[in-house]
Amino acid sequence: MPLNLSQFKTDGAREIEGVWVDAGSGCELCVARMNNPKYEEELRRLGKPYLRQIRMNTIEPSTLEALTIKASARALLKGWKGLEDEDGKAIEFSVAKAEEIMTEYRDFYRMVQELAQEQELFKQEVTEESAGNSPSS
Repeated sequence: MPLNLSQFKTDGAREIEGVWVDAGSGCELCVARMNNPKYEEELRRLGKPYLRQIRMNTIEPSTLEALTIKASARALLKGWKGLEDEDGKAIEFSVAKAEEIMTEYRDFYRMVQELAQEQELFKQEVTEESAGNSPSS
């Protein structure tokens, strides 16, 4: 059976604006697609002072990770609902708070990265229910 290219068709607006995804325990994250134009532009802008180090492959891994966390906070993680701190207090979304949390809680950062790479979330034919935007019947 031939490979039909329609299975690769995604919604460009969803890729940039993000989709709401159930992250478990009553938390929802609004995540944009990895490597969307805004994310790539943010990485270029943030990486500009380190361009020589990046080209020579001498940039410190910790510096590179800090840059990708900052870009992720600005262009991938678009919001959250139901996220609490360790004392059970609700955390209001902001880019600065997202960067702080992804820096301190690396597994949270990795979860955002993984969700941003899930092609299925950004397909045109994805239904609201399969994207985690509405409760199951």
